[in-house]
Amino acid sequence: MKRSITLLLSVLMLFSFAACKGENTSQTEPLSSGSSNTASALQSASSSAASTTAASTTAESTTAESTTAASTTAESKAASTTAASTTAEKTTAKKTEAETQQAEPETAESAPVCFVTIDCRNIKNNLSSLKKEKKAFVPQSGYILKDARVPFEEGESAFDALKRACKENVCTDNCEYCQKGGIQLEFSFTPAYKSYYVEGIHQLYEKDCGSFSGWMFSVNGKFSDASSSEYLLKAGDKITFAYTASMGDDLTASF
Repeated sequence: MKRSITLLLSVLMLFSFAACKGENTSQTEPLSSGSSNTASALQSASSSAASTTAASTTAESTTAESTTAASTTAESKAASTTAASTTAEKTTAKKTEAETQQAEPETAESAPVCFVTIDCRNIKNNLSSLKKEKKAFVPQSGYILKDARVPFEEGESAFDALKRACKENVCTDNCEYCQKGGIQLEFSFTPAYKSYYVEGIHQLYEKDCGSFSGWMFSVNGKFSDASSSEYLLKAGDKITFAYTASMGDDLTASF
C-alpha cells in the first residue's frame, strides 16, 4: 500500500513538474514574439528617420544649387549691364569726338563776312524827278538789297563785296530783271586813281533822278569821299550803297 501511495505521489510530482515546464514555455514564446515586433518597429523607425534625413539633405542640396544658380545668373546680368554701360560710354565718347573733329575744320576754315545794303529810298521821295522808264526798277520797300551776308577774303574791298552781292542775289521785289544774272551792276575803272566808280545798280544810274543824283557808299553808317575800291573790308562791316538825289545832302537824314 505504501509503495502504491509512493508511486502515486511520484506520478503526481512528475505531472506537476511537466505542467510547470509547459507554463514556462508558453510564457517565453509571447516574449520572443514581442521582442521581434519591437525590433521590427525600431528598424522601421530607423529607416524612416534615415529616409527623412536623406530627403532633407537632398532638399537642402537642391536649394543650395538653386541659390547658387540664381546668384550666378544675377552676376551674369550685372556683368552684361556693366558691359552695355561701358559700350554706351565708349560710343558716346566716339560720337562726341567725331562731332568735335567735324566742328573744328568748319571753325578754322570759316571766312569773315560783311553785310551789304543797296538803298534807293531817296528816289521814292523824289519820284517826280525820276525818269519814267526807270520807275519799274525801284522796289516797293526802297531797298534793292538789305543786309545781304557776304563772305570775303583778306585784302578785298567794299567794291568787291558789292560785286559779289549783286551776282549772288536778286532784288527785294524778286523782279524779272534779276532772274538771269542777279542784280544788274555797271561800273568803270579810272586808271589815274586805280579805282572803280559805280555808275548804275539795278538800272538806276547817276542823273536818273536829277542833275545831282547818283550812288554813294558808307561803312558802318559813315560816308567817305574815297572810292569803295579803296576801302579794305573788316569782319562785320556794314557796307551801304545809297542813291542820292542831291549830292548826298539827303542821305544825312537817312543814316
